[in-house]
Amino acid sequence: ELLRVIEYQELLLTLKDLPKEETTLKLDIEDPENAGTDVAYFKGAFFLRALEKEFGRKTFDHFLKGYFKEFSFSTLRTEDFIDYLVVNLLEPKKSSFNIDEWIYAPGLPSSFEVPTSTRMDKLEKMAEDASNGKMDKLRKLKREDMTTQEWMIFIRSLPEYTEPKYLQKLDYQFNFKACGNAELMTEWFRVGIRSGYTNIRPSMKQFLTKVGRGKFIFPLYKDLMGSKYPSDQQWIQGVFEQAMHEYHPISRKGLEEILKNK
Repeated sequence: ELLRVIEYQELLLTLKDLPKEETTLKLDIEDPENAGTDVAYFKGAFFLRALEKEFGRKTFDHFLKGYFKEFSFSTLRTEDFIDYLVVNLLEPKKSSFNIDEWIYAPGLPSSFEVPTSTRMDKLEKMAEDASNGKMDKLRKLKREDMTTQEWMIFIRSLPEYTEPKYLQKLDYQFNFKACGNAELMTEWFRVGIRSGYTNIRPSMKQFLTKVGRGKFIFPLYKDLMGSKYPSDQQWIQGVFEQAMHEYHPISRKGLEEILKNK
């Protein structure tokens, strides 16, 4: 259930950044590079889970097996999938499940159930304590005591602005800035950027000159260029000048747009 919470959080961030017309499951796009967003992956996954909940695991599994058998090694249009879904699942079960709202409408449908987690509540409390300098419980922890997903929730639950002195304490304890986990490092750098925690810069520079995946570098460039701390813009421009030739041409073009649109 914690993974679903993380997927939901990441989907919300994507929905916030994209134009409405790009937040539907049915996309009319010319550039395939624009198709692989969290909308396709996470909204699509939530759509399938909603179908499973509507019809039950046994019925939905039977439907999926038939679907894969029918269309194995084939290419389908959205309309082909909808026709198959209606004929083989919705009509036999006399269901009024709203496909259109999931596939053609932007964002999430009104029927969407926000995922929750009891573990998340505890992690949010840990983050609240840490942001206020209350480190007693955290001092007993090592980074390997929790999963990547749990640490992601913890870091994301820190306030928009967390005093750098408290971030430094967390870094001393868990070494997020140089832990080697790209997911955690990206989340940690984003908190640091928002909070003016410049101690992360050496580690972030090394990260940005070695990692080229857009999922990680695009948010950092956007945060730095949109930062309320003027030195961040100058700093990231210098990093880009050093790292630009190491990036894939598509990534480099996207980063140039971010730097230009400040």
